[in-house]
Amino acid sequence: MLRNKKKKTKVKTRRVSTDKSPKTSSSKKSSVAKAPSWAYTRKDDMDKASDEYDAQKGLIRFRPELRIKDKETKTLRFMSDEPLCMLFFYNIRYKGRWHKFTRPLEDEDILETELERSPVPYFIWEVFDPEGYIKNNGERVENICRYWVVPKSLNSRIEGIAERCGPLSNYMLDVKRTGEGTDTQYDFFPSSPSRMPKAALKSKRLNNRWAEFYEPPTIEQQEQIIRHLQKGA
Repeated sequence: MLRNKKKKTKVKTRRVSTDKSPKTSSSKKSSVAKAPSWAYTRKDDMDKASDEYDAQKGLIRFRPELRIKDKETKTLRFMSDEPLCMLFFYNIRYKGRWHKFTRPLEDEDILETELERSPVPYFIWEVFDPEGYIKNNGERVENICRYWVVPKSLNSRIEGIAERCGPLSNYMLDVKRTGEGTDTQYDFFPSSPSRMPKAALKSKRLNNRWAEFYEPPTIEQQEQIIRHLQKGA
């Protein structure tokens, strides 16, 4: 006969502490602890930092602009015989780089007063760039339309080419740049008149999107620019 074995049951015991001093939870300790300088703990500071972040998001935006380097020659085709628009820009060094900020409406412009500087006129042309550019991953992007943003002096030279050679959209144009900054010089070499390249006709146009890319900064964004410059950054 098989005997029924009785199962041994383990009794769990709990040690009771005799220490009757009040305990403080870790959450309460963390709330009392001094916050590091790189964190925001006050409601006003949180709101201010959050607003500055939202303002900065639209402040520095990508613009499909043509950039010609020193000693570089680019072959272009103007997509129209007149510039898309003329805008006034503030040239400001922001976050370590020079940026062009469009002048807002007069009653919303606080940059001119606070910075004690006047905006400069620039003309925006739409040009077809067959060569394009190379991305950071090594991929080449070609046969694209881009904005060529030029100062008044360079725009006068472009208009002079049209007076001598005819409408700008009728021929390809080689543009060579030499020098940097105020010593920059451009040389133009127009080709014989020709039909608009098929690749240009198929390319994605930018003529109706310039207002999207060159929208002026809001008052909040202007205030952020001013604070940044006042810090000497």
